[in-house]
Amino acid sequence: MTYLVLARKYRPETFADMVGQERTANALKTAIQRDRVAHAYLFSGPRGTGKTSMARIFAKALNCPDAKDAEPCCKCEVCTSVATGSDVDVVEIDGASNRGVDDARNLRDGVRYTATRGKLKIYIIDEVHMLTREAFNALLKTLEEPPAHVKFILATTEPEKLLETIHSRVQRFDFKPVGADATGKRLEYIAEKEKIKVEKGVLKLIARSTAGGLRDAISLLDQLAAGSDGVITLKDVTEILGAVAAGEIFRLLGCVAANDPAGSLDILDEIFAGGAAPETLLDQVIDTLRDILVYRVTGKSDLFIAPWSDRESVAAVSEHFSPETVMLMTEMLVETRQKVRWESRRRVLIEMVLVKLCRIEDLVPSEEILRRMGDIEKSLKRLAAMGPAQKPPEQPSGGTSNLPFAKAPPPVAGPAEVERPKDTGRALSGTKSVDKEEDEEVRKLLDAFDATVVRRDKRG
Repeated sequence: MTYLVLARKYRPETFADMVGQERTANALKTAIQRDRVAHAYLFSGPRGTGKTSMARIFAKALNCPDAKDAEPCCKCEVCTSVATGSDVDVVEIDGASNRGVDDARNLRDGVRYTATRGKLKIYIIDEVHMLTREAFNALLKTLEEPPAHVKFILATTEPEKLLETIHSRVQRFDFKPVGADATGKRLEYIAEKEKIKVEKGVLKLIARSTAGGLRDAISLLDQLAAGSDGVITLKDVTEILGAVAAGEIFRLLGCVAANDPAGSLDILDEIFAGGAAPETLLDQVIDTLRDILVYRVTGKSDLFIAPWSDRESVAAVSEHFSPETVMLMTEMLVETRQKVRWESRRRVLIEMVLVKLCRIEDLVPSEEILRRMGDIEKSLKRLAAMGPAQKPPEQPSGGTSNLPFAKAPPPVAGPAEVERPKDTGRALSGTKSVDKEEDEEVRKLLDAFDATVVRRDKRG
């Protein structure tokens, strides 16, 4: 008997089987139940998230004669033929190999024919973004106003490549990457059904390594099961992924905590000699630092995301780093991770950032640099607003001033520019009348300051 890979064997058959896309599944079921099915749909999202599987389930539910609550029975001839891709009324088209305008015209000509045994004629076009512009233009009118017996389901991993005129003619559903928890539960179900034995943490590591692609996770489990000696171990997973053992990661961070660049480079050399992939190493260290940060902030270990993170190891390393230091280290590693994608000298970049991490205490965070620059800028603006410095008034010879003022008077014009007031029996201009004794006091002050005019308001 021909072996059927696990990804195909456990392919979803009903809306209830869909993992991580419950919202889309419920929306499509509700549309069928309320008889509000649109003429064209667009399923977009990353690979391995269930777009084609959902399209087949939707097609089965629309044509299944024994459907109950909008769920296909999966037993009738319609359901079984759709599942195998041989149904005459559900036509699956590969957009990559049928992308020309002639293929689009053939499809357009075929929609005039009614379904053979089902209620509807359903066209599933996978990787629809591969169609040429001319092919899209040939399908515009058909997509906008197809015959009543025709439904279109388009699937793509790159919706941004589709024409806006296509987007405006379809109902779009975005498929999200499947979460690690949901992926892990599905893998656990498959492992139990297939009697595959795994060590603790294996399924969690597989789920996290596939970045939300459930099909990739199931395929990896299948590959590991085929090559294991009965029990899949963490070592098996790390070897096939090019990952690093948990002990090596914490040894590396221990050298960073001890400010030991030479020791950290020695460990890095051992890791690469073992066949670890640079991107995977950085991802693992970033995930570990995330767990260290969470532990430093909350003191909890149940929020860890890295399967290799245990409370004892994380607690031992976290004592050497403040939350601010951990965040700065993570930022540096994330920046390096982005550079590594396009750089051929990946090891050099990782060695450089590792030496920087060992001297993290000597680095000034970017936030601190910006704060200091802001302080300098404020000081410069304040000095500019004050204007040029002014020379303070000179004190008269003969000692300190005996002025009855708390502060020195503002600078005024020199003696040559001052015209002495005449004895009019009145106060200086703009004041009320004062008696002669007060006027005499003013004259004495003027003499003491070499013709410096002091205006005082004397209220009676």
